[in-house]
Amino acid sequence: MKPLRYCVLALWTLGLNYGLCSSPQAVTWSDKKFGPDGPWQAVIVDIGSNSSDFVIPSENNSRIALYPGGSWDSKILLTQICDNKTLSSVCYADKAGRFDGDASVSFDNKTVSMLPFPGNGPCGDLSWGAADAIPVRANAKRARDWITIGGTSIPDVDLVSISAGWRTYPGGQAYPLEVGTLSLGAPDINQTFGAQIKINMTFVTSYLYERQGSKGIPSYSYGMHIGSASLGIPGSLHLGGYDRNRIIGDISAQPFDGGNVPIQMNDIGIGVEEGGSPWSFASKTDLLAQGNSSLACKITEDNEPFHKIHEYFQFELSNMHSSSSGLRVGNESLKCPRESRRSALR
Repeated sequence: MKPLRYCVLALWTLGLNYGLCSSPQAVTWSDKKFGPDGPWQAVIVDIGSNSSDFVIPSENNSRIALYPGGSWDSKILLTQICDNKTLSSVCYADKAGRFDGDASVSFDNKTVSMLPFPGNGPCGDLSWGAADAIPVRANAKRARDWITIGGTSIPDVDLVSISAGWRTYPGGQAYPLEVGTLSLGAPDINQTFGAQIKINMTFVTSYLYERQGSKGIPSYSYGMHIGSASLGIPGSLHLGGYDRNRIIGDISAQPFDGGNVPIQMNDIGIGVEEGGSPWSFASKTDLLAQGNSSLACKITEDNEPFHKIHEYFQFELSNMHSSSSGLRVGNESLKCPRESRRSALR
C-alpha cells in the first residue's frame, strides 16, 4: 500500500494528477496468428513519424505486428521484403505489416553502418538472437526511428531494417521472413555507436523506465506470458511489471549470474492436457535421459533475461530420439554429418 499512499499524498500536497505515478504499461496484441512453424502471437506497434522532433499520428505511421523479445535490437521488415519472388509469389509479410521507411521523415538507416552489410552489400548471415537455431540470411541495415506503443512515442529506437531475407528450417525448406521482432531491452540502458561522433539509440523499455510521470514505468523489466494461439489464449506483455492473473501454480525462481539466467532442465515428459490419450499411457516422464547414458542428468539452458526468449531448445539427436519416441515426428537432420547432428525441439 505504500506506493498508493505516496501517489495520494502527492495529489493532496502538490496538486499533481494521480496519473503522474508510474505504473506498468500493457502492450496490445494482434488478433492474427503468424509463422510457418507456429502459430505464434505478436504485439502491435506503430513505427515512424511525420516530424523528426515529435510524433503526430498520421497515415505515415506504419502499424505492424512484431514478435516480442528474441534479440536486443528490434528487427523490422521493409516494404521491399517482398520484391524477390524466388521463394514465394505470396508476400507473407503483408499479414503482419511492412514498414515503409520512405513514408517516415525520421527514419534513418544511413548514419550507423552495420557489418557485414556496408552500403547496399549482398545478403549475409543475420543473427536473430534467441532463434538462431533456425539460420537467417538477409540484407539488413542498422537504423533508428520512433516507435509508438499504447499512445507513448519513443524516439531513436535501435532497429535493424531488413529489405530481403529468409529462414531455412532443419528439413532444408526456406521460407521468406514473415514477422520482425520487438526488443524488450538489453543489459544496458541504451546503445552508443561511432568513434568520433557518438550516436545514441535506445530501447522501448529503457526509455519508458527513464521517463517520469504517467508515461514512465517503475522498473527496467517486463513480464510476458506468450499465451496460446492454437487454444485462443491471448498473450500478455507488461513493461515494468507483470499480470498477476497469469501466475498460476508453482513459481520457479532462478539465480541470476553474469547477465544470464541458467535454467537446468531435469526432465522432459509428454501427456494429454484434454481428451483421451492416443497412447497406451496417460503420461510418460524421464524422457530426457532415456536411452542416453552419456547425459549427465541435466541440461543447462542459459537465458539472457532481456532478449533471449527461446522458442526453441537445441538437443543432441540422442535426446531428440528418446523425447519424441511417442510422437509422429521425423528428423531430417539425420542426413547431416555426424558432427553437425543437432536438432531443434519447439
